[in-house]
Amino acid sequence: LWDFFAERYCCADHLEHQQFPLSAAGTKFVAARVAPRTPAVSAAGGGCAIIEESDLFRVLALYDGTTVFTSMPAPDDYFFLNRGQIVDLTPFCDMIIESDKPLFVGQFLRGQGTTGIPIDLPGGDPSFIMVPPVEQWRDTYVFLTPDKYAFDFITIAAPQGTTIQLDYQSILDYDCVQRAAACTTGVDSGPQYDVFQCQLSFPRVYPDRPPGQNVDPGSQNDGYHVLRADRPVMLLVSGFDKHVSYGYVGGMNMTRINVQ
Repeated sequence: LWDFFAERYCCADHLEHQQFPLSAAGTKFVAARVAPRTPAVSAAGGGCAIIEESDLFRVLALYDGTTVFTSMPAPDDYFFLNRGQIVDLTPFCDMIIESDKPLFVGQFLRGQGTTGIPIDLPGGDPSFIMVPPVEQWRDTYVFLTPDKYAFDFITIAAPQGTTIQLDYQSILDYDCVQRAAACTTGVDSGPQYDVFQCQLSFPRVYPDRPPGQNVDPGSQNDGYHVLRADRPVMLLVSGFDKHVSYGYVGGMNMTRINVQ
């Protein structure tokens, strides 16, 4: 048996996801990309090139005659869908999605092969996350970062000016990248939300060592965590290691807002 994912020589990934009920579907989403992999692996000593990375977002219509607006440039700034139809978007920004009827939005994290990270280093596999609508955000979350994964992250989307604490410390005290959720255009005037990408675990990577012996745990912050904010925010939790990854929604309300 292996003690860490890096000790495995091949694949053991699996796809798990949370499915929301139709009654919880909303009409506004912040499509926030999770933390990119190449900067984290490079900073850990992996020596890989840092590239611009994008997640894939899939918009699924639940009703006929749905109009969808995004903050992306044309031709993806708006489109029309009938029930069961989808549109895939691959933004290199954090976009806003709004619609006149409830939607589901899925987020696919890309695999190691799209990043250029060498196959014998931890680069992860694809994962899938259902994006919670703004209407179902919460101001308090209790969540878990599992052990054995070398890299763990959280992604937070919050109204601009929100005060956020992680484990009773300001989010500004953590290793986070903060930016406005904005693309080249806007469904509203100016950015309304900020996105925080925070790294919680910091392994060390040694490319010159043989596979299975080239990753040390370093500083890991595994276990349960508490996130609090003075306004409702979105929380995504993700992580990766060699040939494996995970991603899930840190929580959401299940208010019956879609009663059609």
